[in-house]
Amino acid sequence: MGDREGIWEYKSIIILAILCLSFSASFYYVFDQKVDLNGDNAKYYLLAESIAEGKGYVSVYSPGEPPTSIYPPGYPVLMSPVMMFTESVSAQKVLNGIFLLLSGILLFFVSREVTGNDVLSGVVSLSTLLNVHLLKFASMMMSEASFILFSLLSVFLLAKSSRDQPWRDGYFYLFLLTLSFAFHIRTQGIALVGGVLFYYLCTRQWSHLSLTSVGFVLLALPWRIRNRVQDLGSSRYLDELMKVNPWRPEKGEVSIAGLFDRFLEQGGMLVAKGIPDSAFNFITADYQKDILLQEWGIGLLVLSAMMYGFWRLKKYNLFFFGYFLAVFVIVATWSAPVDNRYLITFIPFMHLGIFYGVYVAGREMLERANVRASGRRVVQGGLLVVALLMIPGLNDLHAKANRAYPRAYYNYFQVANELGQKQGCRNTLVSCRKPALFYLFSNCHTTRYTSSTDATKVISDMVEKGVDYVVLAQLGYSSTSRYLYPAIQKNKDLFAPVMQKKEPNTYVLKFNRDLARERVSGR
Repeated sequence: MGDREGIWEYKSIIILAILCLSFSASFYYVFDQKVDLNGDNAKYYLLAESIAEGKGYVSVYSPGEPPTSIYPPGYPVLMSPVMMFTESVSAQKVLNGIFLLLSGILLFFVSREVTGNDVLSGVVSLSTLLNVHLLKFASMMMSEASFILFSLLSVFLLAKSSRDQPWRDGYFYLFLLTLSFAFHIRTQGIALVGGVLFYYLCTRQWSHLSLTSVGFVLLALPWRIRNRVQDLGSSRYLDELMKVNPWRPEKGEVSIAGLFDRFLEQGGMLVAKGIPDSAFNFITADYQKDILLQEWGIGLLVLSAMMYGFWRLKKYNLFFFGYFLAVFVIVATWSAPVDNRYLITFIPFMHLGIFYGVYVAGREMLERANVRASGRRVVQGGLLVVALLMIPGLNDLHAKANRAYPRAYYNYFQVANELGQKQGCRNTLVSCRKPALFYLFSNCHTTRYTSSTDATKVISDMVEKGVDYVVLAQLGYSSTSRYLYPAIQKNKDLFAPVMQKKEPNTYVLKFNRDLARERVSGR
């Protein structure tokens, strides 16, 4: 803990002003007004719309607008007040930017609380606010920024709460609420809960351990009960975890030995590529290639600095160790991650551990060399240079923000818009690869084709769902060529072209459901 009292000294105010100005400039520089091309951000937007319109937590793009549990409700709930005033995508992205800025400010206070060093804490926050991955996700409608905010708020309240009689401590109850809400933003928040419980267990804070366990379960129950009452099935995350490849369901479920092999392979990828690539804009990784020797060297060096920094945090080191261990195990065991996608929310904690580890080690080395008077400032200055080296990495995000949609997606959105205008989309169901995105541009109810190499199953699924149109697009996903295209080729007479865009070819096909029903029922 720091030995200064009060948090609003002039130095802190100057640091916070620098953080706000730096973030405002960088966020404006990389801001992308377009809807992102991943389907998740469209789904979050539509879930927020359903809440704002008083429909409840439903899938508005699906026929009948059924209740859904596809994502935890926390982030759409945060989006919905903005949705009540405007349907602007940019407004939601600005909201996400605000979440990230508040996270950077909160990280400053968390770091200051556990390190007692305001200048170092400012450098940690600056590096986080300039991180290209965090800025990328903040410029989407994705849950990462809001999750980071509530994670850091939970840690801040954890540090503020009393070690005695938690049932009488207001900070503890606020901590419990923010911890639970973080979990309700992203299920990955279970790692944060694990870190907290590990900390309480190892420090023998039995009252905190029991109250947190019971309180968290009670706060999580309403969402679980709602899903059970609505018969929404088990967790899709657990289902995905047990698959060999969630995008290739025909490969079946993974064995225990396969799960262990996955952990070793992906754990190595996280150490050598994922962690360094996540932490620094000037380190990039090609996740499709084998790990190089120098990548192992850099990865182990960065990991060592982070772990040493966590260790030197002393009072709270067990929490940071526990949280990192939980994140690492979950991500390394997860089915088929292809990059550092699931490390994004841990980046602020990475920066805290890495920068503090280097700071302590560097300061001690200089002190041993009898450079005592200015040793701390030299190390802080060096770390500030490292943080500023993050800036050139923003150029790629800026260039992407100013580029038009790739031609394949431009065609996809064009046919969506034209079909919506032509049909009015009442009582119309479209089968496509990105159903939520197609709905955004067409207002047609949408569904996804089934992932099966059996063409008859694909056709039967369309008949059962009541599909009217099928979109055959070249969006770069192998599922189209593996599942949809073969089914169309084997049943050409069931699909009549009604719309086409070229370069690349994008088709809207009228599905002859009556003939298809006769065919599949006769087989």
